[in-house]
Amino acid sequence: MATNNAIALTAAGLVGYDGAGTFNATTITQSNVVIGGGSTSTYAGVAPPANIGTPLISNGIAGTAPAFGTAQVRGGGTGLATLTANELMASGTTSTGNMQQIAAGTAGQILVSNGGSLPSFQTPANVFAWTDEGTSFSPAAGNGYFVTAAATATLPASPSEGQTITIYADTGSTVVVQAQTGQVIRIAASTSSSGGTASSSVQGNSVTLVYRSASTTWNSPASQGTWVLA
Repeated sequence: MATNNAIALTAAGLVGYDGAGTFNATTITQSNVVIGGGSTSTYAGVAPPANIGTPLISNGIAGTAPAFGTAQVRGGGTGLATLTANELMASGTTSTGNMQQIAAGTAGQILVSNGGSLPSFQTPANVFAWTDEGTSFSPAAGNGYFVTAAATATLPASPSEGQTITIYADTGSTVVVQAQTGQVIRIAASTSSSGGTASSSVQGNSVTLVYRSASTTWNSPASQGTWVLA
């Protein structure tokens, strides 16, 4: 049987009851998220931002209203409001820290571990850069050279173990590889004098030299054609 249940409110809104005979009406703005208000019988609204896709985030404090914002890692987000295009993602510096992005680097680089720090794109150490040389020059370790005219390539004065240089004689003129004082050049069973040379004989000769510190020797694991040692 119906009874008179009017609560005599004059304000429009969502009704709350305090359990002690008082009803309250809270005006609710369209599209706002409704949350508990400042008392047990009132409500509040959280206005959505203009940016589509922004989540509602807890402030982590009891009695404090949540707010729309950037999702943190503990909530399944990245902790970042924006991302740089085409960069890789990595975890933060702590288990709940904001994620990080790895700078894109340049074409041909590879991603290298930095031993517990953020990895980075780097030029591979074992990939030679090749250049053309038409006059005498000083080759650098980790490089290859197309020598296009008569020239002398003077090897480094203070090389370290395993440093590698490749010389390709792309000329019919003589290309001379010059060792520094105290160094020798070894190709197969032949060895130059101390501070000696290796000279090409025809176009197309090539030699790869790897330095061994213990014997101060530029050893050739690979060569093409005849090189004359002196």
